[in-house]
Amino acid sequence: MNARKQHMASGVIAATLAAVLTGSAFAQPEAEPNNSIGTAGSPTAVPCTRTGMISPTNDIDYYAITVPQGASLRIRAIPTSHTCTTSDLMVGLYNPAGMLIALNDDAPGMNLCPELIPNRDPEVAYLPAGTYHVSVVNINSAINVAYQMVVEPVDMPQPLSPVFTYQGMLRENGTEVNGTRDFTVTLWNHATAAQPGNRVGSPVHIAGVNVANGLFTLPLNFGDVFDGWERYAQVQVAEAGQGPGGTTVGPRQRLTMTPYAGYAMTAGAAGSAPWNGITGVPAAFADGQDNTGPWSLTGTTAWFSGGSVAIGASNAGGFMLAVAGTAAKNGGGSWSVFCDSRLKHDIKPLSGTLDRLLGLRGYTFEYNTDAVLKRLAMPGTQIGLMAEEVERVFPDWVETDSEGYRYVTERATTALMVEALRDLRAEKDAAVAEIEGLKSANAALEARLRRLEERLPK
Repeated sequence: MNARKQHMASGVIAATLAAVLTGSAFAQPEAEPNNSIGTAGSPTAVPCTRTGMISPTNDIDYYAITVPQGASLRIRAIPTSHTCTTSDLMVGLYNPAGMLIALNDDAPGMNLCPELIPNRDPEVAYLPAGTYHVSVVNINSAINVAYQMVVEPVDMPQPLSPVFTYQGMLRENGTEVNGTRDFTVTLWNHATAAQPGNRVGSPVHIAGVNVANGLFTLPLNFGDVFDGWERYAQVQVAEAGQGPGGTTVGPRQRLTMTPYAGYAMTAGAAGSAPWNGITGVPAAFADGQDNTGPWSLTGTTAWFSGGSVAIGASNAGGFMLAVAGTAAKNGGGSWSVFCDSRLKHDIKPLSGTLDRLLGLRGYTFEYNTDAVLKRLAMPGTQIGLMAEEVERVFPDWVETDSEGYRYVTERATTALMVEALRDLRAEKDAAVAEIEGLKSANAALEARLRRLEERLPK
């Protein structure tokens, strides 16, 4: 190897080594404690790589990241001490308000590393600017897992812009203009009418436009004003620094179909399209109306007799209605249940309710991290019962989900409380009667004692 080749090879090796060292240098280690959004530390700009360790003690790591406007992110948690099969990492993304907006355990199937990607998880696409937080947790809490958390931007298709280009020729006294001018363009629904009601949208003023050999180009954005009716552009020009307004240049120009391409994407005229002119019609619409689907619609009321509703979650978990978080009703309202005796049979009074209620115990507690991340529970200190204890006293209150976890469905608590109060009242009345009897007996004994004392010789 000659000296030049040897020098080049050394340079390649040095550059490669430098790249490796630089890549590892960007992987910043976690700074404990970081087990909450409040302790996540200073935000890191995207892209970024962080390293950490999840311990088997309900540990969860949070990292703050700075997201620019409109960014789409790919977020991964990669185990470095285990494989994706021998660990069970979960990654989540919280918005600037601290709400969990995206969560992935195995992407997109079992025994895979967790990953949030915008083409599958729209919650991480086109994000507003702000400080977000990424969480990493290991569901298999019996092992320590070292990992890398990687956040990187992803290029996504951008939505169609309403901006279109207007080009024209500007002459003064028959001579093509060269220099800088200010332009004001207004949009009208008529070629000549000048009433305020004929103007569409707001004027667009563009200052400092370069005019070369009379040719000028204006990027115009009137917003959502192309609704299928004719539009005419009126152009005014002024010396640089003298706009808006100025001298009107020629008659209004009719806009041709090009700016309407954006409107065409919304299919504004599809309501009048004949069915026999449409190809590839789904089977549910084959007869010209969607009467084979599950939903029915009458006026403003839509209903579906089967299925369930999940709010804030991807499934209802076997319930007819599941809400992941808090819910509310209007003040002064109530939850209603039919209670008319005419709708009931085999009616029997309750008994022993006080002893059964006293068989329960109340606790304060916090739910495990994985339960919170799976939206099975709320974070923070809670007050409640233990399902195992409830099951011994009220077995019909306790059911299990598909994973075998117990949940409590309190039923007729008001009726139980009423009967428990009646039991307390009966015990109190019996105790009062017994006390009154004892008082009477004691008074009789005292009277007898006084009579005996009076008979004794003094």
